[in-house]
Amino acid sequence: MNITQTFGTAWSWIQLLQTGFAQPATYPLATEPTIHSFHLYPSMKQSNQTEINKAIVRRFYDEVFNQRNFDAIDQLLDDAYINHDPTSLAPSDRASIKQFARRMAVAFPNHHYQIEDMVAEGDKVVVRCTLTARPSGYFPGCLEMRLDNTSICQRQIHILRLQGGKLIEHWVLRDDLSMMQQLDIIPVLSCSSN
Repeated sequence: MNITQTFGTAWSWIQLLQTGFAQPATYPLATEPTIHSFHLYPSMKQSNQTEINKAIVRRFYDEVFNQRNFDAIDQLLDDAYINHDPTSLAPSDRASIKQFARRMAVAFPNHHYQIEDMVAEGDKVVVRCTLTARPSGYFPGCLEMRLDNTSICQRQIHILRLQGGKLIEHWVLRDDLSMMQQLDIIPVLSCSSN
C-alpha cells in the first residue's frame, strides 16, 4: 500500500467518524484522497444533498424575503419553477414570484420569515415558518384596500422541490383566515355557550 492509498483510507475513516457512519467499508477503498467519498457510501451522498437542499431553501427565505435581495430569485429558482399555491392571486412562475416579493416588501416593509423547522428527504424540503409583519399601506394585486398598522403573525408550511440545485416546485399551507382576521378584513366570530 503506497502513501496515497494509506492517506485515502485514513481520510475515508475520518469522514465516516465525523458524519456518524462509523462502519467498516465493504467496497474497495479510494486510491486517492477525496473530500467526498460518496462512491463508497451512497447514503453519505444523499445525506449531503439533503443538507445542500436545506441550505438553498434557507437562503431563499433569508435572502429574498428577509433581506429583500430580489435578484437572488434568478439564482435560486429554476426557469421551469411552478408555484402550486391554491389561492387565485398567488404568483405561479419565477417572474411573478419576483413581482410578488417586491409588492410584499412595499406593503409589509418589515416582514420577516422565521424558520421554525426544516425537514428534507430526497429532492423535497418541508419548512414550517412564521411570517411576522406590519402593513404600511396597500398590497397591490392582492388586497385592493388600505391596510392599517396592525401587526400580523401567520403560521405557514411550505414544501419545496429542488432539481439541479434550484427550486422547481412549491406547495404551501397558510393560516390565511387568521391573517385576514388580524387585518380586520374578516371579523372574528365568537362562540357563545347557552
